[in-house]
Amino acid sequence: LAGPGLGEGAGEVCRALLGKNPPWAGAVLDADALNSLAAGRLRDPLPENTILTPHPGEAARLLGCTVADVQADREQAVLRLAETYHCVAVLKGSGTLIAAPGGELLHNAAGNAGLARGGSGDVLTGMLAALLACGLPAYQAAACAVYLHGAAADRAAAKRGEYGMLPHDILPELGALFAENQR
Repeated sequence: LAGPGLGEGAGEVCRALLGKNPPWAGAVLDADALNSLAAGRLRDPLPENTILTPHPGEAARLLGCTVADVQADREQAVLRLAETYHCVAVLKGSGTLIAAPGGELLHNAAGNAGLARGGSGDVLTGMLAALLACGLPAYQAAACAVYLHGAAADRAAAKRGEYGMLPHDILPELGALFAENQR
């Protein structure tokens, strides 16, 4: 997982982590890593099983368009991200979308406006990295993590309200989802 909190040094860190033949099962790029990618600071192809997790503003930078363009056709934007960068793309926002190179597309209906709070995306990226580390292919890891993140957030919102829930409120609900399914 690379990106959150890296700042201007993100490009150097990502080049070191994502160089030729990385030993990782996969990679999740978020936040500052996405900014480095958009700025052209990462030149080599991304490793297999890489997942990009942009919000609409980051997606616009990656695609060289406006946020309005991304929001006007979110499905086309996420498909373009997956094809352009040859990886799985998760376009965050209301109705998070997941795309893979080749045109596979999933729409996630779970989740709520409480996920717009800073730090919620960090919970999602941590879940993605954990599922990749367990050996799931990137597209499956993204589908599972996005759904579970949204479902746990829906439970947290039911208890605290969408505006009262915080990112750390998602974690116990995620644990409950796993426990209920004997996982």
